[in-house]
Amino acid sequence: MRPTAGQLLLFCALSLAVEAQRFVRFISTDGQEYTGDAILPPHTTDASKSTSAKVIQGDILGDFTITNQVKPIKKLLSPLPNERTGQPIPGWPILFYKPFTALNTPSDPIPVTAGYQTQGNFTSTMDYETELVVVIKKTAFNISDDEALDHVLGYSVGHDVSHRGWQIDRGGEPEPQFSMGKGADGWAPWGPAIVSTNIISDPQTLNIWTKVNGETKQNDTTANMIFGVKHLVSFFSMGITLLPGDVIFTGTPSGVNLGKANPVWLTNGDVVEVGLENVGTCTNTITYLEAMVRATTRSQKPPANSQAKNCPRQLPQMRNNASEEEDREDTDADADGDVDMDDDREGTELKRKANDLARMALFAERRRLPLRKEEISKKVLGSNPRAFNRIFDLAQDILQKIFGMELAELQTRAGLKTDGTSKDDDRNATGVKKRAAAIGSKTYILRSVLHPMIIEHAALTDEQILEEEAADVPDDDDDDELYIQQYYGSLISWSSADQLGALGILYTILALILVSGRVISDAELRAHLKHLGLPPTGVVKFTAQSTHPTQSVETYLSTLIRQGYLDRFQVGDAKKCGKGKGNKRARMTQADEESGATYEWRWGSRAQSEVGEKAIANFVAEFMVGEAGDNEDDGARARQGTGSKLERMTKGIERAAGGQLSDIK
Repeated sequence: MRPTAGQLLLFCALSLAVEAQRFVRFISTDGQEYTGDAILPPHTTDASKSTSAKVIQGDILGDFTITNQVKPIKKLLSPLPNERTGQPIPGWPILFYKPFTALNTPSDPIPVTAGYQTQGNFTSTMDYETELVVVIKKTAFNISDDEALDHVLGYSVGHDVSHRGWQIDRGGEPEPQFSMGKGADGWAPWGPAIVSTNIISDPQTLNIWTKVNGETKQNDTTANMIFGVKHLVSFFSMGITLLPGDVIFTGTPSGVNLGKANPVWLTNGDVVEVGLENVGTCTNTITYLEAMVRATTRSQKPPANSQAKNCPRQLPQMRNNASEEEDREDTDADADGDVDMDDDREGTELKRKANDLARMALFAERRRLPLRKEEISKKVLGSNPRAFNRIFDLAQDILQKIFGMELAELQTRAGLKTDGTSKDDDRNATGVKKRAAAIGSKTYILRSVLHPMIIEHAALTDEQILEEEAADVPDDDDDDELYIQQYYGSLISWSSADQLGALGILYTILALILVSGRVISDAELRAHLKHLGLPPTGVVKFTAQSTHPTQSVETYLSTLIRQGYLDRFQVGDAKKCGKGKGNKRARMTQADEESGATYEWRWGSRAQSEVGEKAIANFVAEFMVGEAGDNEDDGARARQGTGSKLERMTKGIERAAGGQLSDIK
């Protein structure tokens, strides 16, 4: 086996633990990134087959702990993050170093830009190289062969993607051009885990292979390496300090295209699998990218000095600039989004990201937490933030057709006020027109798009469903202190889909605020809640599906603020705040309560977008008319007058609210 000395990748590490057996870094179903100890399915040692892992806390190369928390694996990442350690790569004359931007995950495409594709007389000669990967766990300098493995954290498998044309033909004599031939972005997939030295005590006894489109191209053993891991680590440390988190690609066995009489070079769409015994596999697809159409051509004028400052040449910087300009370029995002992709790959990538966004929105809704646009850009869009509008529309289509829901943007406080503001307010004291306040908050929630009639019929009780639900009730006695789950025999499973008791309290609070003129003092609200049996020390009960069976009233109110259903403001003091200053938005703190600060409650933006004033008014009116109807002597006469009573009651609520009632916004 021929070692490619110097293929060293420097970057920082994440959390690992000494006791862990297979260290993986992954995205879970909640959209968060974790490092964990992979849980293997039965009868396999391939970490890429893992569907879950125990979460690891702490420093991967220092102190760490394996927790009992198990997270599902949605997508495996490269075992360590692609970040620099802050130390410069040593400037040795042999250019065998791969930059950190070459790192790739075990499953993402391998991008090939136009400069590496066949053009004119230049033939693309892309080659595969499967390699044992060594991960350093502690600083090593000028160590011996016998000391080497004490500095190794574990082993992975990597694909040293190589372009022989740039490496050799265009490399010049006498040395090859390793940097251009091997160092392109994404040309170092590795993973799927770092298998610790506790499992692999001898790295020279492992089978290693490569498959292209399912056909075996390389099949060897690490026992045939000319220089073993011990000597390679010792050799690299002779004059270069190896740091925790450094990664060494150790060389490839025979079977590569280079040197073959009839080589079959890799091309667009080829699926390459590299594998290592007891570690797993990395499977990546060769993906051609079109030339960037916005690049300067001979017929275009070169950019001015001021423009050149905003057009950095390095790809990571270009991605950062695109992210920073996102807010300014939303309107023309679709026009110049993924111009460097071919249509087929672009469509597939957009659909994948749309599915990711839909999944992320559903998870956020499960926790009743708004989804921020910056979260979407970071966790879904990645390096292509300008495609937001197209991905958002595709995700909307998925959510509407499959789940009957849509992503709705919450409005800002200024947006909520637009319906009732006077046109005179649009100019300041000098008569100059004010700059319009932003209406959209770039924060989203999921809400139903089903017709109310569908929901009404789905909520009706069906005797057969009710009997089946009753049969599923467990026989053991429930704790009297817990919320007792009820069954309704309807298509909508209210008993498991929502917290009806807590939801009723929310609607009651919204009703109290609405009939108090859309704002209610803190003291008045608490007096009403106390009258309803909910003092500050009282509890709100939840179903068994909830993380906590109960919450105190104070905690529940804080939760409603965090979820966006309610807003709590500190009443402004004219002497302290000065003229023109209104109410100050404030969080609930014990210190404020003790200081005697005065607060008011209003509807939050989520309540306006999800519930609506008209729905709450109908809720109150129907309840009040129903109560009155129960006291009528003549039932027929009561039913006959119900419609007019509802109208009168709704009008009364509208007057109490201080103006026309709004629907969801």
